[in-house]
Amino acid sequence: MSAVEQAAPSEKWVGRAMPRKEDARMITGRGRYVDDLVLSGMLFMAVVRSTEAHAKIVSIDTSAAKSATGVHGAFTSEDLDLQAR
Repeated sequence: MSAVEQAAPSEKWVGRAMPRKEDARMITGRGRYVDDLVLSGMLFMAVVRSTEAHAKIVSIDTSAAKSATGVHGAFTSEDLDLQAR
């Protein structure tokens, strides 16, 4: 018998719904997600991207963000030495 004639082990799953053991937790709201974690001293981060595709950004003013209450830092690629090469 050639390899082509033998049934592949995955054929019994192709095209069929697979029961997943995590579904009941998620559907009933008992699932745990990374976003649910709260640790002492934990900070949150936001990434702001340009609304214009292929635009050349010539400057970014982070002074308002840095002076806002609760903000621990505001960084651009220049601050982190991440300039496109």
